[in-house]
Amino acid sequence: MQTEMILTDQDVKQIEKLGYSRKYFTVWDGKFLRLRNEGGSCVFYDKGTGKCIIYQHRPSGCKLYPLIFDENKGLHLDPECPLVEDFANRTEDLREAVKLMEKVLRDLEKEYKYKVRWDLFYTSARRLQSNLKSDTG
Repeated sequence: MQTEMILTDQDVKQIEKLGYSRKYFTVWDGKFLRLRNEGGSCVFYDKGTGKCIIYQHRPSGCKLYPLIFDENKGLHLDPECPLVEDFANRTEDLREAVKLMEKVLRDLEKEYKYKVRWDLFYTSARRLQSNLKSDTG
């Protein structure tokens, strides 16, 4: 699975501590430092096992997935993720993911001068959590 995962400084430092060079696992797209793809998949995806080889130390965005922030839609669950239904039923995990997403977006603002539409973030977070409560309650 190809990734477009944006990396924070903390993500990069954490992976470098594992012994990987920044050049090996990152690519600059002109706006963000992202995880590198190799052969159509994330550089850390082991096709033989179907698992991430740095799972315990994976970047914040990977921990958040399938929760994503779209500049036009706000927060939502990626319908392409095969585990989206499972995640959607874990409301406490979703609450924690929303908190982590807010932290990651604030990091992106500091590190990349990324402009977050906070009104969209908070509105979509409330809508998402409300929809899940009504779907599971």
